[in-house]
Amino acid sequence: MTVVQSLLAVQEIDERIRGFQREVQDVPERKKQEKGRLKSALDALAAAQSALKIAQLNVNAAEGDVANRKGRVDKLREQQQGLKTNRDFQAMSKEIAQASEEVEQQEARLIAALDEIKPA
Repeated sequence: MTVVQSLLAVQEIDERIRGFQREVQDVPERKKQEKGRLKSALDALAAAQSALKIAQLNVNAAEGDVANRKGRVDKLREQQQGLKTNRDFQAMSKEIAQASEEVEQQEARLIAALDEIKPA
């Protein structure tokens, strides 16, 4: 090996050493950046979990409301069977129709609430 080749080999080793030194110096900055990314991701996760919990509560409330309203419609239909006059029957029919409409509206809200918690 000639002197020039030896010097070139030493120069290459020096360049690699400087590269490693730069990488070592960059580690704290990269660590800081990665911690920032991790914090952002954890914050986004917490927000998503909170939104999911709220959406699930909305779904549960809507399901309960739908069940209550359907129960009311059923009860009105039972009461309607015992009515004696056509006038009372028609009035009860209107009330049942209104209650059924409320059930449909609440079911639409339930579907909207379920859409909020569908997985991405």
